[in-house]
Amino acid sequence: MPLRIRSQDGLCSAQINQYDSIILSFVTPDWRKMPRLVHDAMTHANENSIIQCRDIMISGRVLALIRAGVIEARGDLSHMRTTEIRLAPSTS
Repeated sequence: MPLRIRSQDGLCSAQINQYDSIILSFVTPDWRKMPRLVHDAMTHANENSIIQCRDIMISGRVLALIRAGVIEARGDLSHMRTTEIRLAPSTS
């Protein structure tokens, strides 16, 4: 498995898409700033102490979901602050 995460039982292996359901729970059909989504998803994951993650992991998974067509983006993807995201029309 590509990730090591902290669980209630200590360190364990996890799939790379471990964070996707958390990320998608904060994505809406309306445009919103990517930094806000990353912050909300990371905070939720860390507050629930199921997993501890950093913004780089969440933003990397957001980019993977954009490439997969699950999330739609506008703006410069190389500059998170200028990027807005929403659910792709076919998934909303």
